[in-house]
This record gives sequence, structure tokens and C-alpha cells, in this order.
Amino acid sequence: MKYTASTTLNFRTRIFSLFVPATMMILCSVAGTNAAWGDFDTSFGFQGVTVDPITGYVPLSTAIQPDGKILVTGYRTTSFGRKGFFLRRYLSDGQLDTSFGTNGAALGPETNSFTTDYRGVTIVVQPHGKIAVAGWSNGCYAVWQFSSTGIKDKTFGQNGLLSLTSYPATGYPELNIQSGKLLLSLGKQDVNTHLVALVRLTSIGALDGTFGNSGESLTGVSGAKGSGTVIEPDGKITIGGGKFDDPNAKGLERKLANGQNDPTFSAPPNFSFGIIFPGLVKMANAKYAIRTGNLAGNGSITFYLERASSGFRNHAAPKFSPIKATANF
Repeated sequence: MKYTASTTLNFRTRIFSLFVPATMMILCSVAGTNAAWGDFDTSFGFQGVTVDPITGYVPLSTAIQPDGKILVTGYRTTSFGRKGFFLRRYLSDGQLDTSFGTNGAALGPETNSFTTDYRGVTIVVQPHGKIAVAGWSNGCYAVWQFSSTGIKDKTFGQNGLLSLTSYPATGYPELNIQSGKLLLSLGKQDVNTHLVALVRLTSIGALDGTFGNSGESLTGVSGAKGSGTVIEPDGKITIGGGKFDDPNAKGLERKLANGQNDPTFSAPPNFSFGIIFPGLVKMANAKYAIRTGNLAGNGSITFYLERASSGFRNHAAPKFSPIKATANF
């Protein structure tokens, strides 16, 4: 892998990477306070690495709690050889937090069979301390909720698990906190469309009827080309990606805090034509960066971070210049 950057990226926090050989899960911590960029943080685990000797676990996402503890979710191999949900927590020094759940692990309610498929994909730690995880539950989008100590929240969904059976999973969901409630960004597909849908939940795991249309707000972003969402300080929601009905249009869409379209959001500068990848961020200058890429004839992909200020617009101008970095694989 070859990586080149047009600007120096200055990280002040620890970055955790996950690798999964056949019999273990490894967490690596880099960029300690006094270390040079790329050095291992020797205060974490053993010489910067923590090895969790567990078998058949595949981590898909991490989250850092305000107290520095590390949450990891994904799926594990069940006794039937299928996929089962897991959530594990580690102390800030990389050691397993055995006070969490059962000996460091929280398991959700699930049925173990030859067709089981449960996967944790993304984690949110809520202001009141509860932990929500979005993912898959037997082919549908789902949300698990746990107490701060890893006990399933029986007041949420059914015994701590909300299976959104009206939303067959077509990709990995995104989970945010918006107006104090859980907000899912997911792909919704029917016969004619495949769009990014925003779904807001109440504290008990029901669709929030005060949001959008009975808890759902459909966007014009393609469900196959969504890049992410940003929750604005005033509760508005910005969604990035490719427009469903125009394969050459890329950009942003905005919803009001109640899920209705924001009529004040206007047309943007152009985005370049290319592949869209997950990754939408709001920068300090109030513009947005979206990750795109172009596939070369030799099979290599060049990644770009491109920026816009608002709205969708069809690609009609020369390619937008990378503003942060490109990577050739």
C-alpha cells in the first residue's frame, strides 16, 4: 500500500486498529502524548499492543468512552458456525474490563440456529451513559442497547434488541445522537428505489412519530452511495453521497431537526465524478469533506477528500482538487 499526503495530519489522540487472526483480537495504540507520530504507546497493553486471546471474533467497530475505556463490537462464530453479536470493553490501558457485562463481554438476546446472523457495526455512547449498537439482526437492521455496565436494557425494543423488520439490511448502518435521540442512517430499498433513510428512535426503541413521516425521513441520496451524516449544532442533519436519480451528481442534502427538508439549503460547488466511499466530516471552516475515488485501468484506486458547502449539483466542471490527501493501493 502506498500513501501520500498533501498536508501533514496532526493527531492528538490515540488511534486503535483491529486485526483478527484465527485465534485472537489485537488492539494497537499509537501516537502517545510524548511519542513521535507512528511510535507505539508503550503505556498501552504490552509495548503498545493488547492481545485478547479469543477465538472466532471479528471486530467491525470501536468507540472510546469519555473515561477512555474502549468498546469493540462485531460478530463471533456461534456453535452452529453462524454469526452472533458481541460487545467487549477494555480499560484505557488496554486490559479487558472484567466489570463490564460478563467478564468483559455483553451479549444481546438472540436465537442460536443454523441461520443466525447478528452483527454489531457501529457504537454510540449516549449522554446518560447507555450504550447503543447498530447492526444486523437476521437480515434486518437492528439496534441493541445496554446499560453503562454492559447489562442489556430490557426497556428497549424486545429485551434490549430492536429488530427493524421493515428495513432489510442492504449495507452497514450509521448511528448518531440527534436531539437527544438515536438516529439511524441506513439504506432502504424497494422495487424502484434504493435511498438513504433517516430513522429516529424513542428511548424505548420505537419509531419517533415527531420525526419525518412517522419516524422516517427519506433522502435523495442513493442507498448504495451514501458517505455519511453530520449532526449540526442546531439539530439539523447533513447527508453526503451520490444522488439516486443522477449518477453524476454528488454532494450534500440537509434536513431540519424534525426530519423535514431544509428549504434554505442551496446548490454547491461541483464534486468530481468517481466512486463514493464512507466518510463525511465537517471541517473547522464549516465546509464538508467527502471521500471519493477513481478506479484506474490497472485496478488501483486513488482516494480524494473533496469539499462542498451545500446541496447537490451535477458534475460539469473539471475534477475538484484533493484538499487533504490521496492514497494509491
